Parts: sequence; C-alpha cells; structure tokens
Amino acid sequence: MFEPTNQTSQLRRRRRRAPAIAVAAIVGLSALVFSARSLSASETAFGSTDAPAASLDQTATAGVSPQPVGPVALKPGSPPQVAAWNAGPGGATLAAISAHLGTVLMAHDERQFVQMKRECASLASAATAASAQPAIPDSAMENLYTTALASLAAGAANCQAAVSSHQEGDEDLITTTNSSLLATAMSQLTTGTRDLYIATAAVKTLKRT
Repeated sequence: MFEPTNQTSQLRRRRRRAPAIAVAAIVGLSALVFSARSLSASETAFGSTDAPAASLDQTATAGVSPQPVGPVALKPGSPPQVAAWNAGPGGATLAAISAHLGTVLMAHDERQFVQMKRECASLASAATAASAQPAIPDSAMENLYTTALASLAAGAANCQAAVSSHQEGDEDLITTTNSSLLATAMSQLTTGTRDLYIATAAVKTLKRT
C-alpha cells in the first residue's frame, strides 16, 4: 500500500519539535532504543511506577537483587584489545552507525520520511564501511556485530526503496511510502539495533590502557 503525504506541511507542523529530536540523538543509541522498554519492564516487575517507597525498601532489605532489564550487552574477553579497536577506524565507524541509526528511528517516529530515506542511505554506507574494517578482537562480539550489520544493511536498503518523493508546485514536496516495505525495513532495523546493542554496548565503557 502506498501512502502519500505532504512533506512540506509536515515539516511546518513539526518545526518546533526539531530541538527535541536533536537532544534525543545526543543522549545515545542505547537510551533511545531501550529506555521505553526498560520503563515498561520496571512497571511490570513492581506492579507500577507509583508503588510506595516502603515496598521497594522491603525488597532491598530482603536482599533480592534486581534482575537485568532488556538485552544484556556482551562483555569482552580482552577489554584492552577491544578498547584499542574502538580507538581506531572500527570504533569511528561504529559511532557513525549509531548516529545514523538513531536519526533514522527518530525520523520514522516523526514521520519525516524524506529525512529518514536520506539517513538510511548514510546508514547503508556506514554498514558497508564497517564490514571492511578490522574485526572486533572478541569472537562473540564480532559474530553478533556482523549479524547486526547485515540486518541494518537490509533494513536501510528497504527503507530507501519504501520512500519516494516528488516536487509539486513551488513549495509542496509530496512523499509516498510503501507501508508494507517500510514495515519490513523497520523490523530489520529493530532486529539490527538490538543485536548492535548486545554486541557493542560494552565497548563505549572501555578505556584504552
């Protein structure tokens, strides 16, 4: 199904929200993707975020350790080697992927499909570049990173194919989306985002010695 939208009018209505998008991009990929999921899981675990403080204190007093919420990042077997990888071109490419992916997800949420298509092209290029970089010096992390890159590349390609636009008149940019193909792209990007987080979230916490 193709869904036409007037991109110019959308941009006018959402212009005041642009600073919020920029701020969200700065806070980082993991917070963007997993914060809502973490909040939902916390509400499930404790019944509600409005639970009395006493009930939470009783849990802590009982010595019950909180369970991890959401996917758990892999820990490198040799942190110094992985930190050295992150300080080189591999880490630079990973940072580019994270930045482009974050913008793609926000643009989709804001229905800014022209911007989303443009960022998907940049994401595809970054994923291709990452495949040519030295491997992460940790087999488990590298294997999942490779899987994530494949999902992100496929999602980015489908994202670009799902969106088309043309100028109508002097001001209006008419954008058409293939909702089925776009849904496939978002599913692939979501899978790739999760795998990317598990494979590489620990990298940013490492310091090169």
